Amino acid sequence: MASCTEELTADILLDCDNLPIAGLEVNALIFNKNDIDRTAVTFDVTNNILVTNFQLLSGKTGYKIEGIKQSNAKNYSLVVNENLPDKWLHQFNGIVFNPTADNKKQLNDLSKDGRYVVIIEQLWKGANDASAFEVLGYNVGLKLTESVNNSVENANGITLVLASEAGYEETDVPYNVLETDYTTTKTAFDNAWAEA
Repeated sequence: MASCTEELTADILLDCDNLPIAGLEVNALIFNKNDIDRTAVTFDVTNNILVTNFQLLSGKTGYKIEGIKQSNAKNYSLVVNENLPDKWLHQFNGIVFNPTADNKKQLNDLSKDGRYVVIIEQLWKGANDASAFEVLGYNVGLKLTESVNNSVENANGITLVLASEAGYEETDVPYNVLETDYTTTKTAFDNAWAEA
């Protein structure tokens, strides 16, 4: 009989040389969940939360959502279930600053029942910048769960929330991505992991 119970295997330490910093870098990437080449994505053999190669299918790319200051944000939280395994709710919040026809079309397309994965870069990057990038929604995908435009709020920008649906949360916390080192991963991020 399978056991889904995990036990603590290491100390949870404070790194005084890399104290916490709030916030994200200004831009994030949104991927269509179906564009990920799951046969080519690899995980660290000793840490199943660390993606060592993130790859898209041929001809696919991620899409940038540009931010300003701390307009883009992420969070995740534990969802405790009484008679089912506990899960994790992943959430990305952003603002579409320019309500142009092109941007509104992309927002409208986000609402058409697709599932999405988001990669963010944290301001806090950890030792050797090894913990800079996180992946939200990798296994189940995020849905557009909220979007609001109010002409007298957010300078007429359109807020959006991509989040796990109730009952369809992720099995794990957001994964970290580190392909060789920070510089290699940052280059892939800046190129939106585009595949020729």
